[in-house]
Amino acid sequence: MSTTVLFSILLRLSTYFYLRVIPVHRFARVIIPGLYLGYLVSAFTSSVEQEPAVVVVPETVEIIDVKDATTNQLIEEVVKVESKVTVVNGHAGRPKAPLSSGNSVIDTLGSLLLSFPSKSRLLNLAGFVINTALILLAADFAYTPTLKTYDPIFTRVGAVDHSSARIVVRYPGLETGHLRIVWQRVHPLNAHTDIWKEGPILDIEEEKDWTATGKISNLWPSADYIYRLAYLNSTLLPYPEKPIGFKTFPDPKSSSGTHFKFLLGSCMLPNFPYNPLHPERIKGMDIIADWIDSLQPKPAVQTAASTTVPPNPVEEAESMLSDASSAIASATNTPISELPIVKEILADAKPREIPPSFMILAGDAIYADVPHYAGDKIETFRKLYRRTFASPSYRRVYERLPIVGMYDDHEIKNNFAGEDEETKPPFANASSAFNTYYGHANPDSASDVNYFDFRYGDNAFFVLDTRRYRSAPTTDPESTQLPTMLGERQLHDLYTWLGKVNSTATWKFIISSVPFTSLWHGYDGQQDSWAGYKIERDALLDTLFYVPNVVILSGDRHEFAFIEHRGKIPEISVSPISMFALNSMTLHKQSAASMEKTYIDTIYDSEGTSVEVTAIEHIPEERAIQYIPSGNYKFASLEVDSRDWRRPTLTLEAVINGKSAYKFEWIGQPVSFSYTSSLAVSFGGALKGLLNKMGLMGSVL
Repeated sequence: MSTTVLFSILLRLSTYFYLRVIPVHRFARVIIPGLYLGYLVSAFTSSVEQEPAVVVVPETVEIIDVKDATTNQLIEEVVKVESKVTVVNGHAGRPKAPLSSGNSVIDTLGSLLLSFPSKSRLLNLAGFVINTALILLAADFAYTPTLKTYDPIFTRVGAVDHSSARIVVRYPGLETGHLRIVWQRVHPLNAHTDIWKEGPILDIEEEKDWTATGKISNLWPSADYIYRLAYLNSTLLPYPEKPIGFKTFPDPKSSSGTHFKFLLGSCMLPNFPYNPLHPERIKGMDIIADWIDSLQPKPAVQTAASTTVPPNPVEEAESMLSDASSAIASATNTPISELPIVKEILADAKPREIPPSFMILAGDAIYADVPHYAGDKIETFRKLYRRTFASPSYRRVYERLPIVGMYDDHEIKNNFAGEDEETKPPFANASSAFNTYYGHANPDSASDVNYFDFRYGDNAFFVLDTRRYRSAPTTDPESTQLPTMLGERQLHDLYTWLGKVNSTATWKFIISSVPFTSLWHGYDGQQDSWAGYKIERDALLDTLFYVPNVVILSGDRHEFAFIEHRGKIPEISVSPISMFALNSMTLHKQSAASMEKTYIDTIYDSEGTSVEVTAIEHIPEERAIQYIPSGNYKFASLEVDSRDWRRPTLTLEAVINGKSAYKFEWIGQPVSFSYTSSLAVSFGGALKGLLNKMGLMGSVL
């Protein structure tokens, strides 16, 4: 095999791996350009070799006498003439290798696919064109995202609670530099009107990348709303053409229980696997949008939580009842679905799939260092966010579904450890760009932190920041410094939150951008995840063991895994939304360390006397219940149903490459809420909220 052929084959394999398998940035910077240069040099060297030379040796004349063998007399003379013609390689002096004739199909395919030399100049030229096209495609994939100008106009819903919603708007080129959000409530049986309420005014400034976030307040719980964008005089702007909708969350003070669904995912990169015909597509988001469409009939109005889809009977009843009736239901410990008026609606109802209420992005919403790291300037980070929001695929999701999110390392730099230093490059610029597009739209938190918590009715969520405060992992056994993932302040806030929600929330979800489990192999699995911070992790698990119905949600690994910690605490790790998949087994089935699990059961003898029986079982501290590494497009749907407080359920569905790949249902523990639920307190709170929404609170006070 010639050097040219070897370089060509390696170039083609490397380019395919880079564009379709794993976009390792070293391929774009070093390997692919190096192989292409080697191919060119080798091909040029071969082309300048001397053409085969024909060497003609002068004729040799030899006279042969033919004699009689017996008499030795001359019979005749024979003249023998010899002329030698030798073909040699004029450059090397060796016989030249035969070339492919280019006539057969096999020879043609060999020349096109493997760059075998051919007598056909056209085939040799085709090989050169193919290799040049491949390196141009690799360059397009690597450098276009940071060189091309993206300037999308968009709006989306961020954090929603029982009385407000945050709205993100990007509107470049707005002459006035200001716009207003206008909104109205819609009812299942009434279409929206042309009468809009004036909402917050947003400053759209170039120095903020033409992006701002506003908050619509004083809303009703469990109610449907729509909004549009307008000039300050309330004249509607051309975008969005149709209202964007959302539904407020249930009141967290109500004990009537909830039934909802939310989505979890992380890690997405536009146009991977690479397709030059669809440069901005995020196929995983198209899959999510199609999956949402499959749950319900197509809505008549574009909404942010399928708000115009006719709600199921329970949701319809909740939206029809006032805050006061919800307070009565809460005070009497009667689920709203058990009230007589709602029972009539439910009598002939048929159960059906519910749409998701919101989505949590658990990190890597952009890739600042893949497929190419273009530096740490704030404009570089902003451009990558603009590219993502310019994607038609993502627009199909964020214009209909509220989204909250947290950064991981690739919004900053691979395996970033901030060490609680805000000025550590490139965190300042990376976090500023993140906050512009995601952070400012997340639920309220302290002004100087990015982690946050929120409620959906009787369910609580805490989203961790696993990058800003973490110390660099160490393998030095003599190190006296205790490594930390969360930092002292965040860890304190997490424990405080656990204390608050322990007996005030049915399900508790902790969202970590990196896996909690230590079962994964490799550096990322053992150092970049919680496995590299074992002491802090184990102490947290010690506490979580006594918290009922706590669930850990994570991402980052580009695999799906359902892990059980200490025989009780589930972890759901799912990614990527749209990125490469490892497609190989990188997870241990269970940990080497084990623990004792005690089972206590009550049995009755023949006389009816109860006896407690205790059994002890040795189980692994961690074990994988389900593991699916393959699939470029993964997300999880989690359906929560706490309407029956005695039997709260959580249903997991893992969707991989657009198909349901795994389902599991938990039956949680009953939680006896400890906060006051007296009629006076509940009704008083509802009345106060009612007066506030009617604009009468100031006169009362």
